[in-house]
Amino acid sequence: MIRLALRRAAPAGMPRAGVAAPAGTRAVSVLRPTRPALSSAPTPSGPTPTPGPATEPAADFEQLKERIKKQASEQQQQQQQQQQQQQQQQQSADAPTKPGTGATVPPPVIGAGTASPQGAAQPGGKRGSFLDRMDERLATQRRETQEAESARKQAESERRSKPLFKRTARELFDEEANKRERDELLKKAFVDGYFKDFKEVATKGAKLWEAPDKIRAGNATRIWWLFNKLTYSPLIPNIKGKLVSGDETDVHSYAKKHKATLVALFFNAFGERQTETFIAPFLAEFKDHPQIDLLILNVEEKAQRVPVLWLASPYVRWRVPAERKSRYMIHYGSIKNERSAAGMQNSVLGWVNLVDSTGRIRWQAHGEATTNELATMSSLAKLMTRL
Repeated sequence: MIRLALRRAAPAGMPRAGVAAPAGTRAVSVLRPTRPALSSAPTPSGPTPTPGPATEPAADFEQLKERIKKQASEQQQQQQQQQQQQQQQQQSADAPTKPGTGATVPPPVIGAGTASPQGAAQPGGKRGSFLDRMDERLATQRRETQEAESARKQAESERRSKPLFKRTARELFDEEANKRERDELLKKAFVDGYFKDFKEVATKGAKLWEAPDKIRAGNATRIWWLFNKLTYSPLIPNIKGKLVSGDETDVHSYAKKHKATLVALFFNAFGERQTETFIAPFLAEFKDHPQIDLLILNVEEKAQRVPVLWLASPYVRWRVPAERKSRYMIHYGSIKNERSAAGMQNSVLGWVNLVDSTGRIRWQAHGEATTNELATMSSLAKLMTRL
């Protein structure tokens, strides 16, 4: 009876006792119903917050996208305005002016039917503006580098020119400045000094180049109708001294007496042997010529060798032939700057120069004479007497 009453009291859809529940359904016990588990956390007081609509996150995302697009478009407009302003300034600066009026001529407008020149800035202005910015940046960097280098050189020169007793302790013990000064002194002594000339002769030989067969143009006389190529004629170093004969003179005063003078310079015995290959034929041909003469300069530039040459000067005077005593001069002291400006950079070699009455070098040779150089020297010396 009790079982029958329970079957009748069970609601529809609930499985009866002793009957299996259909597949996909959950069996529920009638006699022992389950209770929901109580949470230990306290229940919040107040009204329960109701969740917003499901469309709110999507709306926020759309607003963010619109804001980003707006900012990007504003930045792009600002950049285009700046580029247009730069182009207008560049065009106004490069625009030519009409002569006499000072009015600015507007630049030519490139139409749709005309082709723009290669490398010119396009209407967008991207190419021209980019190249202009790069040129300005490079010019600024170059100017800053030059200014820094000139300031450094000025500071170094002021530091060197200052006497030691006026220098401060920081200047005296400046390790970097002292190292730079030492490097420059070493370079001057071993790279640009006496050993450089020896190295040049060892690598290139005793004949660096052969003298040309044309005369140089003087400063005042230009004989363009005779020769194809005219070059500037530097002045011969004006060395003052005493000839072996005892007369005191200088090179320019000696050259004024004649229309053509062969001035030979040597700084050692090696150069003396080279100049002798020019002097002997020249003296044999023009020994008694009234307008052509010879001057030999024995120059000692090294201070440590000056006492040796001074002690040996009596022997040098005795060794000079009689016809050369009034044409031979000994000089003590450096003429490096003067001879370098005249084209005689190497002090190991011997040099000969055909000099006019104004003291300008019209022809120059070095080393041992060749057949062509001897013929050129003779013909140009005769030509100078007719100028």
